[in-house]
Amino acid sequence: MTGGREATAALAQPKRVALLAYLAAASPYGFHHRDTILALFWPDADKHHARTALRKAIHFLRHEIGPEVVASRGDEELGIVEEFVWCDVREFDRRLASGRDTEALALYRGDLLPGFFIPDAPEFERWLDEERLRLRSRAADAAWALAGRLERERDAQGAERWARWGAALTPDDERAVRRLIALLGRLGDRAGAIRAHDELAARLRREYDVAPSAETEQLVDAVRRGAMPATAAARAPPSWPEPPEDEALSARPATGQYIAVFPFPVHGDGSAAYLHEGLVDLLSTNLDHAGALHSIDPHALLSRLGGEGASRLDPERASEVAAQFGAQLYVSGSVVGVAGRLRISAALHYRTPGASARFVTVAGAADRLFDLVDDLTSKLLAELHPGPGARLTRLAATTTGSLPALKAYLAGERALRGARYEEAIEAFEQAVTHDPEFALGWYRLAFFLAWPTMPQPHSPWESMERALGYKQRLSEHDRMLLEALSASLDGRAGEAERIYRELLSIHPEDVEAWLGLGQTLVFHNQQRGRLITESRGAFERVLTLDPGHTTANLFLCYVAELEGNTEESDRRIAASPSQSDFVHPRIVQAFRGKDREAEAEAMAFLRAAPDGVAYEAVRFVATLTHDFAAANRIARLLAAADRPPEMHGIAHILTGFLELAAGRRAAARRELARAAPLHPAGALEYRGLIAALPFLPADPGELHPLREALAGWDAAAVPRMRHPNPAHDLHRDAYPVLRLYLLGVLAAREGDAASLDRAAELDAAAGDPDIESLARDLALGIRARLAAVRGDREAALGFLERARMESRCTYVVMQSPFYTYTAERWLRAELLQQLERYEEALRWYASIVQSSLFELAYLAPSHLNRARIHDRLGDRLRAASHYRRVLAAWNECDPELRPVIDEAAGRLQRMGSGARRFQL
Repeated sequence: MTGGREATAALAQPKRVALLAYLAAASPYGFHHRDTILALFWPDADKHHARTALRKAIHFLRHEIGPEVVASRGDEELGIVEEFVWCDVREFDRRLASGRDTEALALYRGDLLPGFFIPDAPEFERWLDEERLRLRSRAADAAWALAGRLERERDAQGAERWARWGAALTPDDERAVRRLIALLGRLGDRAGAIRAHDELAARLRREYDVAPSAETEQLVDAVRRGAMPATAAARAPPSWPEPPEDEALSARPATGQYIAVFPFPVHGDGSAAYLHEGLVDLLSTNLDHAGALHSIDPHALLSRLGGEGASRLDPERASEVAAQFGAQLYVSGSVVGVAGRLRISAALHYRTPGASARFVTVAGAADRLFDLVDDLTSKLLAELHPGPGARLTRLAATTTGSLPALKAYLAGERALRGARYEEAIEAFEQAVTHDPEFALGWYRLAFFLAWPTMPQPHSPWESMERALGYKQRLSEHDRMLLEALSASLDGRAGEAERIYRELLSIHPEDVEAWLGLGQTLVFHNQQRGRLITESRGAFERVLTLDPGHTTANLFLCYVAELEGNTEESDRRIAASPSQSDFVHPRIVQAFRGKDREAEAEAMAFLRAAPDGVAYEAVRFVATLTHDFAAANRIARLLAAADRPPEMHGIAHILTGFLELAAGRRAAARRELARAAPLHPAGALEYRGLIAALPFLPADPGELHPLREALAGWDAAAVPRMRHPNPAHDLHRDAYPVLRLYLLGVLAAREGDAASLDRAAELDAAAGDPDIESLARDLALGIRARLAAVRGDREAALGFLERARMESRCTYVVMQSPFYTYTAERWLRAELLQQLERYEEALRWYASIVQSSLFELAYLAPSHLNRARIHDRLGDRLRAASHYRRVLAAWNECDPELRPVIDEAAGRLQRMGSGARRFQL
């Protein structure tokens, strides 16, 4: 990236990409001699032409990526400037060198530059092959080291996980498989050990026509006989947290840090002598429960000191006493009191060897003592958070004059880092209650009230307006953060992304900006015809700057699942500090693994879980695993006898869409008919949505009665009903608009000009800005649909290109088929395909079915159209991959959809065995 834009021109030049990769990743890291580079990339050119080619390549990279990226040392050496280029290979090696194996392995996602090739550079290819082998070996060694350590620590699950990972990295190394067999045998997993042996034997027989060695056979025989010495670690199933009665799961508070406050020597005219021990009480009270802090009881500490004078309490003795109380931090200081004025100096000490103390000072009139102590406390708290990830925390300590507000804010930040979001929201609300002008408190509330599953005590935009109202207290840097979030909340994703990238070009270590950029891409990319997975780089940068950032780790787990990288997802789940942080990723893990025992445990957990947890589990399992049968089993839990009737209706709606995703429209209709008495509005709107699906055959016998039902629907009078998704009430408020839209698209499907009347009514919709914006875009969608039916593709595409598709409703867009404009995105992709604008069409098709359960109906049709495009372009391997996905999704579809299956199967058969070798 350069200046906030992707360097696409550089990516289109393979040899120049290879040169940049070599400068960044070749060891020893640093500068590389030009002659070495010439031999690698231009081995057949004479020296003059080779140097000219290198000079042009360097000029090109500096122009496309940044003039500061590639540096020269003298005339003969080149290297990259690490300040401007982050290289995962270098970071991987550094983390391993510093003993951070788990963090290092989080960076390893497969071979270096997989599939990359440049012609006429055999020496570069040799280097690349050797580097791939080196990195894979280092990753395997680290995984085995972790497995051994966890086995010694009696963590059987962790040991097994990393051992399997290590063995998988070197599948042809029989010794590695023996290590896995031995470890599984010690853990008591005989079946797993024997299965590992059998898989090895089958692979050796298939690929080399040999049998495992005698040593391997002797080892597995010992496992079969139970002759392996058992490790002290016992195998146990994962322990699911106990679900709370009402709200979503929250983790236990982490153990905090303890801080001791020592007596302050007092100097001056004697008027402040009472502060010698008085400050111990005052500061201890202020610091206690500020975020993760707990103060050592001042009476116990003073008692331990006895007659020891504070003036004789040197740092070594203070550290010793603090250690006796288990305190990792301590405060010392002094007071000068003269003529009614005070000057208080304090030092914050870390007991970590080599850590330097941090000093703060306050001064003022003695009759303002409590204000001075509060100010001193805020400054000490600011010094507690030195890293880039805590910049806002330090800023908070200087932008509120209320110590209770600051302490509540710190409690919210602590809950946030532990992914206890509802607890964090409650704390931030307390912060702005104590200080209504606390801009950062309002900012934090707006940031997390916009999440898809957060409770909505009040509007995120209200919080954002309050934050903007007090932004004069903040620097230009922090005002840009507020403006970027405001744009994202308003649906102005392009502007939000621009501001975040501009901010990061100036402050590349701003954790908050990287997090905001990542979330903007997650929440808004699909409406823009882009992939949610583009957010990976932003969240990885957050973890580079703040390795303990649970929120970024959660998002990366989600991204990995979308990419099909289950190994990475498993690693991130395993590395989570609390089982409760990753409830839904663990549920997905249980169902995608086809492990019946794990599935049974997850189902038992969900059976007792709150409605919202089970509802979200359906969405995650369906969209990330495409196991519709598993998602269906979870959905039916919502119809249990102990759940309210409206939940039964929602269960039938969810089940209906899962049936539709599998190509079973008749079953979907039956489920919606069952939902109708329990949830009439939801059943009617989704009946209309299904009837409008362009890739399903039109059914006139259904369309006319449905149009009559919608015409007679009093959408404005729909009562509020309990719903597990907090965003549902906003969706309900849009029912009058959705009614007009459904009437319009159903009319347009039949080529009825009455659809234009509905579009005009939508244009005239007034009231809430969110609803008005939605109505205008849906009106354009109706006009586009009618133009497409009439064969005017260019006009149809023009209507869609005018649609902004910018909804303020961030917490709705990922789940609603209306706010995500699914039908409009599909139509846009179809029109681009018909106009032979294939690359654009592929991008828009790929944007569908990323996060919304209700988009799964488009899964098989999306793969079918992508297969047809790749077929047309001659890319048979990619076409075959998409045809196979059509077969996987609709293998048990209704008879009316069998022609689709027949087409996919026929094309695969004609492609032959070459296509079958392709794996996406």
